[in-house]
Amino acid sequence: MDLIRGVYFILAPNQNRVKIGRSVDVYRRYRNLRTGFMDDGFLIMVIAEENEVKLEHEINKEFQDDRINLEWYFLSDKLRHFILTAEINYESVIKYDEFDELNRVGHHQSQDIYKFLAGFRKSAYAYSIPLLQLLFGI
Repeated sequence: MDLIRGVYFILAPNQNRVKIGRSVDVYRRYRNLRTGFMDDGFLIMVIAEENEVKLEHEINKEFQDDRINLEWYFLSDKLRHFILTAEINYESVIKYDEFDELNRVGHHQSQDIYKFLAGFRKSAYAYSIPLLQLLFGI
């Protein structure tokens, strides 16, 4: 995989939270997180950006009310909407389907991640449904 510099978003669906961080090598950072402590985390989006420090600061400020601690944020309606529509506001957005191999999921599972993010009903989001249940039917 090519070196990608930018701000990354990792979904921890069983905890309804998202890790927002930055790296000069997002893929390497994600692999390190996966082997360290993030067994249930899925890389769902990267906003490629040369000035990742400034962009991360702007995003952190935008979602400060959803911050749980450090780089972890509650998956609020506002954050969910931001992730689903990021390509409207940013030129270089890479999303879920392109990370299937890195996340060790298949295309149909990636679609389930999208459904989890988008919600299943028009008026409500599916916060109470764990992603593993969606992906593997448990």
